Amino acid sequence: MYSSSEGISAYIQDMENTPYLERRLVGDWDNIYKQLKRARWMRNQLAHDIPIDSDFCKQNDINWIQVFYNNILNCKDPLAIVYKAKKNALPRKTNAESLTSSICPLPKSDNASSDKTSKNINLYLFIANIVVAICCMVAIAIVWKFLPQTIPAHWSHGAIDRYGSKNEFVIHIIVLLIFWLIDLFIFFVLKLKATNCKKCELFISHGLIALFQLAYVVFLLVMYADYINF
Repeated sequence: MYSSSEGISAYIQDMENTPYLERRLVGDWDNIYKQLKRARWMRNQLAHDIPIDSDFCKQNDINWIQVFYNNILNCKDPLAIVYKAKKNALPRKTNAESLTSSICPLPKSDNASSDKTSKNINLYLFIANIVVAICCMVAIAIVWKFLPQTIPAHWSHGAIDRYGSKNEFVIHIIVLLIFWLIDLFIFFVLKLKATNCKKCELFISHGLIALFQLAYVVFLLVMYADYINF
């Protein structure tokens, strides 16, 4: 009846091992526990000390044991009640949810989506920086076109200390290319670590390169504004 060779002793032991909060699910838990211990004591007495034909065991004791026996068969005993309560407390999927999850399984985590988003942002910012670099180069080419043949080539303490050919101005395009190569390097680095890359890190990394390029061009326009002949 009870899956243990210890019988009633095993049942009592399981009741003793049941947490207090779970015992509260059964209103007469303590009474049943005491009755089971009394039934075990009576069994031991009848088996060893008291004759079997004595009136040691009363009719009320027999009736109680029969009721408890039927409760076990009908899964209405204390341990069965606790087990069913714990089982019902577990979250269950509805048939619709089970069918949906089997046909269209949900993603295991948001890492894949986050990874894709970071990679897209990284790519868009890199393309934006390419556009910025091209615009800056075009601006420098236009300025170069309208510069005189001889232009200031070096300043020292705010004063011009060397003049040179306007062809030297082309070196500034090379500087912009270096900025672009740095951004290219940043693009591949961030692409490799996209899963651990925050959006703010993407914007700051590419944004600083774009600001450096724009600031450099503005600096050149200010420095050579007096020498441009439109």
